[in-house]
Amino acid sequence: MPQAVLQKLIEETIKANPKCAEFDWLGGEPTLAGVDFFDEVVSIQSHYRLPNQVVTNKLQTNGTMLNERWVKFLIANDFHLGISIDGPPELHDIYRRDNGDNPTALKVLNSIKLLQELGHKRWGTITVITDQNVDYPEVIYNFFRSVGITKMAFNPTKGTNESGKQIAIAPSPTAYGNFMCRIFDRWCNEDNPEIVIRQFHSIMQGFLGGKYRLCTFSGQCQQFFSVNYNGDAYPCEDDHLDERWCFGNVSQGWKPIIESEAYLRYIERIGDIRNGCTSCKWYDACQGGCTRYYSIFDAHGNHKNYYCEAEKQLFSHIKQRLELFQDSLVNKAGVN
Repeated sequence: MPQAVLQKLIEETIKANPKCAEFDWLGGEPTLAGVDFFDEVVSIQSHYRLPNQVVTNKLQTNGTMLNERWVKFLIANDFHLGISIDGPPELHDIYRRDNGDNPTALKVLNSIKLLQELGHKRWGTITVITDQNVDYPEVIYNFFRSVGITKMAFNPTKGTNESGKQIAIAPSPTAYGNFMCRIFDRWCNEDNPEIVIRQFHSIMQGFLGGKYRLCTFSGQCQQFFSVNYNGDAYPCEDDHLDERWCFGNVSQGWKPIIESEAYLRYIERIGDIRNGCTSCKWYDACQGGCTRYYSIFDAHGNHKNYYCEAEKQLFSHIKQRLELFQDSLVNKAGVN
């Protein structure tokens, strides 16, 4: 991203979010931009930061290029860090190979070890669930715990392409649902409050009367933007190469972007694709889920989330476990 675009992006985002401005740095692979690029990011943010304003940075990386300089920079500037790792080497290396078709797991594990040794506290892992690792939830969880990982997230790969055809590496909804339920049980059985699994914390907090913290279950997709290197703004993550959903450029500022015809059409689209969801018993829990998974249709011609049945399976499983736990507390109280 050219310096002029970077500066305008930061200036306009800080101005538009006077309480808290959040920047999530993704790619491609964002560490390819180099430490000096992100040092410039921090400098520009400091220049435009408002009094008492919170400015946060999150960086998602494949973990193959981190070194001591990188980690010390991330710690010094309070960057939250996500490391992509898809399980132990025999699972991770199936799809995550470098440009020369070499395995990358050991590089990622060395980066995790470096984060631990240098004392970075704000990091966790994101695991992409595919057809190859979906049958091994306990293996993945146990391996992560053996190398000291305490913050995790498990996201499925996109299920279908724009024509509704299943993507080859995508797990089936049933397989993904089973994976998440088994991970939940393994996590519960460990009963360690230091282990945070992002989806489970959000779902349980919602079931217990709080807010669903994860964007996937908030139904607020219009609040999140992807900004390309040239400053063009698109919806979060998946439509950033579809010119129909280019909302404008950050050089204009954010107000014209959120007033643009394309942005208003996108908000309508979010509502339209969830028309078939509103009568579901789990709608309050998921709000239809992430829009990137909508490329198939149900029997009534409504758009449908590819992982809809998996999410229903997980919600039901967690609800049952919570009810059993609450019943046991009531019984113990009665005995006492």
